[in-house]
Amino acid sequence: MKKLLIFIIFLCLSGFGSTKTENNFPKKNIFLFGEVHFVQEKYKEIIESIVSIIDSSEASDTVNLFLELPTSFEFVVYRLKEYGDTTFFNNYYNNMYYKKTPPSKFWLDFKQLLLDFMSYCDAKKIEWNIRCIDIERNFRNSAYVLNYFDSDLDSLLSQKYIMDDSLNRNYLIKKTHDIKQMTLFKDKELTYLDRIEQSLRIECHLCQKRDSFMYSNFTDFVDSSNNLNFGIFGIKHLLLKKSHKVEENSFTQSQFNIEEGDMVPFFGLFSESLKSKTYRIGIIAFQHKIFNSNFKISKDYEYLMSNSERKYLEQQLGSSKVLRINTKPHNDRLTGLSKKIDYLILYNESQYAK
Repeated sequence: MKKLLIFIIFLCLSGFGSTKTENNFPKKNIFLFGEVHFVQEKYKEIIESIVSIIDSSEASDTVNLFLELPTSFEFVVYRLKEYGDTTFFNNYYNNMYYKKTPPSKFWLDFKQLLLDFMSYCDAKKIEWNIRCIDIERNFRNSAYVLNYFDSDLDSLLSQKYIMDDSLNRNYLIKKTHDIKQMTLFKDKELTYLDRIEQSLRIECHLCQKRDSFMYSNFTDFVDSSNNLNFGIFGIKHLLLKKSHKVEENSFTQSQFNIEEGDMVPFFGLFSESLKSKTYRIGIIAFQHKIFNSNFKISKDYEYLMSNSERKYLEQQLGSSKVLRINTKPHNDRLTGLSKKIDYLILYNESQYAK
């Protein structure tokens, strides 16, 4: 079965279809994928790139995968890796919404990416680690994991809506603190509880504290000397600087606690030594197809590229479905983009089905 999985992944790598591809990854230790959430093909692109990089690299005893997800999910992966707890892992996705509403295709694709990553590394006899370095942003997910330690959280999980507000935050912080006072748990479990409590204490979603927290966790676990490290983040976390403004989108205003003003994002906090070992891969689409319609919205990437750079990429893309391009050899035409992204995977259009 493992041999079949490797064959299938290599088959995907060899058949890009209607594409234009420049694929020549350098000898680096850190590869960060910056994605735009609505691009449906991103997880396929990521696993194919990871396989290609592993196979073209010198022997690596360990491969680390860093995720823009909270510590609570890393504990779920820890249970899967150490104890084969597939029930806890699968039910994490089945409990993302009220009363076991099926997870979205977005999360099912993400789950499959992780399973493919684990299976591929196991088949290659490579040690793997999955590190989740973000804050706790979805309190239903946090409560599901904490319920492993204390079933008193059943009542919270039974609620139709669990608001990500200060009341529930303080409740979960107190619950985590109380759980740690018990003497039933192993040191490893207590370490996870400590990390969960720390991540619960950061209240803002788009702010300097969050990116600094992610960076601190990343540097605690990254091995930039010998082993391969991959990371999957929203693309704005991979910029050197960014400015948060309150969005005109009412959904964004209501769902996220935004700290306005300039800030240094996750990658911008890297030391020069870490930056020199890092390769940034962007995955975007110029047009967002609206679900169940023929309507498309042109996406604005002014934080990545100028109008002239966009026009140049449109010319390179032509009638192809996707363009994969090393930006550095094109830095005379991609002056700004080549400083922000080393390798761009650009789809003409994409959408995520519900």
